[in-house]
Amino acid sequence: QVVFKAKKNDSNIHVEIKSIELCKVPSIGTFTVPTEENTEGSWVVTTLLPFLADYSVGMDQESVIVATGDAATDISGNKPLLFIPCTLTKWDRQSPATANDQPNAFLQIECKIWKGSGDDVHSFVPQEGESGEYGYTYVPFGATWEPGKRYVYTLVFGGGYTVTGEEIDIVPITFEANVDEWSEELGDITDSNPTSL
Repeated sequence: QVVFKAKKNDSNIHVEIKSIELCKVPSIGTFTVPTEENTEGSWVVTTLLPFLADYSVGMDQESVIVATGDAATDISGNKPLLFIPCTLTKWDRQSPATANDQPNAFLQIECKIWKGSGDDVHSFVPQEGESGEYGYTYVPFGATWEPGKRYVYTLVFGGGYTVTGEEIDIVPITFEANVDEWSEELGDITDSNPTSL
């Protein structure tokens, strides 16, 4: 189970999130049922490009999510994503391929990030000169997901990269990750120590 939250690391910037997609995630896998020797069973996922899929993060609000300061704002809320247990290799933005043309995982975030107000506004996303109210930023995403775990990713805004891997001119988006035990029977979530990507 995977959910997302958002916050920002600079009180001078403003952040509105319109949509998030988690891209290049394995969509097909084979589960081997438990045996006397392998009592837990096991997953083997297909990581070939045609079998990788993009998943939209369900947002609780119909319009946009506004990231605030130190307190994280729920994005997924009660709409978690469920995935096959697997390891995601994050997009290497130094590769010659664009984010969409390579097999590794990334987030595509449709958002608006700006600083200032009135006549003194500097837009980071969309970048100055781009049309449209919102733009896209792309963030490499790596993770290992195990069965029975709930992963909470907090996006710490700052910035990100263009689809070709060029850095947007503010501090890149980072992650804070928490892993909780997820009890399928009771739906309980117990606290555990944070992990980092």
